[in-house]
Amino acid sequence: APAAAPAATAASAAAPAATAASGASAAVPPVLGSAYGYSAKVSFFGGPPATVHPTPDVKLPKGGSANPILATAPMGAVILGPAVLFTSGPISVLTLGTSGSATSSATLQSVAASGFAADFVQSLCTAGGGAPLGVTTITNGVVVTSTDNQGNPKTSVAIPSTPAPNLTINGTMKIAPGDTEHFQWVFNQQIHNSNGSLTVNAAHEILMGPSAVGNLIIGQSVCRG
Repeated sequence: APAAAPAATAASAAAPAATAASGASAAVPPVLGSAYGYSAKVSFFGGPPATVHPTPDVKLPKGGSANPILATAPMGAVILGPAVLFTSGPISVLTLGTSGSATSSATLQSVAASGFAADFVQSLCTAGGGAPLGVTTITNGVVVTSTDNQGNPKTSVAIPSTPAPNLTINGTMKIAPGDTEHFQWVFNQQIHNSNGSLTVNAAHEILMGPSAVGNLIIGQSVCRG
C-alpha cells in the first residue's frame, strides 16, 4: 500500500500540467484575415453621409482557410452625386490562413482619385510567428497638392514605390472661385488593432471640407496569425 502513494502523487502533478497546457492552447487567438478594394463615406455641404461599402471584399471563415479566398472586379468607382471621387481598372483581393499564420492583399490597377493617381496600388499584410507586418507598393503614384482657379494641377508630389508607414501628404483643390477644398492622403497606413491584428490601407484620403467631409480608402488588407 505505501508503494502506491508516489504513483498517485505523480498523477496529481500531471493533472495541473495538462490543465495548463489546455489553457495555453485555448488562449491562442483565432486566425483573422480580410481584404477589400475600396470604400467611402462622405458628406457634402453638411448633408447626411453617403456610403460605399467595401468592394470587392473577402474574409476568412472561423478556423481559417488553407486555400486562398479570392474576389475580383473588372473596375471600381466611387461616384456620389456629381462628384467622381475614385475610379480604377481591375481589382483583386485575397486572404488565406490557418492557426499561426495569415496573408491578405488588395491589388488595384489604373487608380485615379481626387488628387491622387497611380498605375498600380497594393497593400499586403502577413502574420506568422510574431507581430503582423504590412507593406504597400505604389507604381507611378502622384498627389496633386494644389490647383489653380480652373482646377488644373499647380503643385504635385511623387509617391515612393514603397512608402514608409503612415506617409502623410496634405493638399488643397479649388473646385470653384472662392471654394478651396482641403484634403489629406495617408499612404501605407498601418493600424495596430486591440485584438492583435494589423490593418494596412494602401491609400486613405481624408476629406476635410468645407464642402466635402469624409473618408476614401483604397486597398485594405487585415491579418492576424
